Amino acid sequence: MRSQSPAAASNDRPGKAAPRRWITPIVVVVVAMLVRWPLLAEVGFPADQSLFAYWADRAADLGLSHVYDEYEREGRVRRWCNHPPIFVLLLTAAGMLSDATGEAPIGPDVVGALARGERTAATRHVAAWLKLPGVLADLATGVLLAMVLGRRWGDVAAGALALLYVLHPAIIHDSAVWGQSDSIQTFFLVAGVVAGMRGRHVAMGAAAACALLTKAQSLILLPWFFLAIAARPVRDNLDHLMRRIHRALGGFAAATLIIVAPFGSRGVPGIIDAYGGAVGYYPYVHLNGFSAWFLVNPLTESDLEHLRERYRRDDASGVLRITPRRIGLAALAAVVAVVCVTILRRRGRDDSWEWGVRVLPLAFFALPTQIHERYLYPAIALWMLTLTRDVCGWIGWLIVGAAAFLNAAWVYGGPADSMGEAFARALRASIAGQPVGVWCSIALLVVLAVSLSEPWWRPRAAAEDSLVIE
Repeated sequence: MRSQSPAAASNDRPGKAAPRRWITPIVVVVVAMLVRWPLLAEVGFPADQSLFAYWADRAADLGLSHVYDEYEREGRVRRWCNHPPIFVLLLTAAGMLSDATGEAPIGPDVVGALARGERTAATRHVAAWLKLPGVLADLATGVLLAMVLGRRWGDVAAGALALLYVLHPAIIHDSAVWGQSDSIQTFFLVAGVVAGMRGRHVAMGAAAACALLTKAQSLILLPWFFLAIAARPVRDNLDHLMRRIHRALGGFAAATLIIVAPFGSRGVPGIIDAYGGAVGYYPYVHLNGFSAWFLVNPLTESDLEHLRERYRRDDASGVLRITPRRIGLAALAAVVAVVCVTILRRRGRDDSWEWGVRVLPLAFFALPTQIHERYLYPAIALWMLTLTRDVCGWIGWLIVGAAAFLNAAWVYGGPADSMGEAFARALRASIAGQPVGVWCSIALLVVLAVSLSEPWWRPRAAAEDSLVIE
């Protein structure tokens, strides 16, 4: 095992240092919740909130398996739900608690009012419960960061970093204002990365499964999770490798079975469709994400009502009859290959593990087509997890976090009569003749390019600063 830093060693001493371990996470939770509490009862993004309420209501009335039932619309067979199962389970629980504590259960009237963005006592009550899973995931990620980063920074500094995360505008906006689920996926990704760095392969496999069963976008870290098993120091023999693989697969399979089982055999085809239908569901070069493809189709404002008129398709033949979709996937595959080769060559002896955690989510947002505005969200936590005293890393984290917030607020700043919507309108103005998304896209591409060069110029991390335990 690597030698510990003085800060980490002090955490093991009896006396005053031990209680501080628990004081710091408690402070993070209390401060984060105090900031979010006034926002919980604000109705979030109308389309999402009404859809989430409908899924919760359908699951409560008909059973979990019926959430994925098929219906026909405009000559096409669709499913009521296109989300993986963990978020559906959490919405169902939130919906049941909302019904138990409210004046009336969730029903068509409330769902319709949420879709219209109405701010009544009923919609506020339901919105607060529907937002709660995402908010709690924010708090859980903050606590995890505070506990893990103590090894590198010490308890007090790690607590400050965790507060910096939970109070980040992009983090607050996604769960407490918009009412989305990206924080849930992020918690599982951070937990899986921490487990992989510490060689806890059962926990890593389970966390990877949970992330994947929350959002399909978690696929981008599967190569990293595999390397956490295979790319260990050369002293490990084949028997050790196979044991690690079996443990990780066991954790993955166990978590998957436990989560999918409540949906029964009737719900499994719908869960599978939630992944297979993700590619091509919105066949455009971007769906408001400030990716590289935003430069091809820049917009001053989002317009989900006129996708066919204002958004370019990604399956149309381009140069040499190659579609933008294939170009984006090829670029992403190239970055994944570079990360895999680099980590394999270095056998995790330096900070290449942490470098890979930064590069992969950023590349996933910047390079493929069909990217939504919120897909950059997990990168904020994953970058913070790997930050050191290196100035370039901090600059990259600030740019990633700012772009994530600006992108989400550009699409939805908040309720129509709030300051958030005024801020969103300001973001839709041009800056030096270009939409704000163009500048964010360029900045993110620069960060990605610099990050890709990092393994060749950055000095090796000090052993006591590394989060990797061999």
